[in-house]
Amino acid sequence: MKQGFLASASPLTKLIFLFIIAFACFGIIFIIGTIVGLVLFDINIFELSAVLEDLYNPNNVSILKYFQILQTIGLFVIPPFILAYFINRNPKSYLNFNKKSSLEIYIIAGLAMLLALPLINFFADINSKMNLPESLSGIENWMRDKEVTAEELTKIFVHAENFSGFVLNLFMIAILPAIGEELIFRGVIQKLFSESFNNVHWGVIIASILFSAFHLQFFGFIPRMLLGVFLGYLFVWSKNIWIPIFAHFVNNGAAVTAYYFLDEETVTKNLEEVGATNETAIYTIVSVIVVGFLIYLFRKKVAEENLIKTN
Repeated sequence: MKQGFLASASPLTKLIFLFIIAFACFGIIFIIGTIVGLVLFDINIFELSAVLEDLYNPNNVSILKYFQILQTIGLFVIPPFILAYFINRNPKSYLNFNKKSSLEIYIIAGLAMLLALPLINFFADINSKMNLPESLSGIENWMRDKEVTAEELTKIFVHAENFSGFVLNLFMIAILPAIGEELIFRGVIQKLFSESFNNVHWGVIIASILFSAFHLQFFGFIPRMLLGVFLGYLFVWSKNIWIPIFAHFVNNGAAVTAYYFLDEETVTKNLEEVGATNETAIYTIVSVIVVGFLIYLFRKKVAEENLIKTN
């Protein structure tokens, strides 16, 4: 198998190249995409900055979604393939696209993700009550402002007037991030830190911390980090990048679907509170037991498949 010029480089060098590639890809995609967008949306370049900052104008939502798609492709989807090619002339092999798993394994991973909702809500509720010392009140206020902005932007993005809007949201919020973020954080960063520390557990933990930190939602940091840990171990156990991609898609896709088929109040007052209140604590306990069993079942099925393939 042919090796790229980064094949023998240290994990740190590969990580630096990843950031350089991501920065360059984002710049190129953004410039080209902006030129296309100006024509597509018939806006003046001098108006673009004001348009992107005006989140509450419904006429700007399509433009915001367009640039969100560009960002995901430029930062997450393309860079892992380029770096993988520089390491191994068969990028699909380096990124673990070649491993095949049974439908049963995908179903178990997806169910575990869905049934972990009460547990995620439980940690989200704890995280949301975080308070910094008085001396850091300025930082806390900034963090809460970022949280509010992120929540408002999410609500704007998940709103869909019709089915075509729903499909676009699935593509933008569920499919693209699932592919791009898993390739970057699990397929590359987790792998590089695992190599650096010669320990897969450190790789999973560090990649999960970076995964959560990237989203800049500090009062949702813990549940998102734990989500990253879960996705990271799915990758470690299966050696198949499609498994965490699918589980990530299920998580995001479920939220997009809920917002489309249910009203916003039902989602925020019912689904997001399951497991986060004293009245629904039983669901958190059940979630821990069921998800724990599904993880056990997942590892058992993966081990059985690996045994069959080696015999």
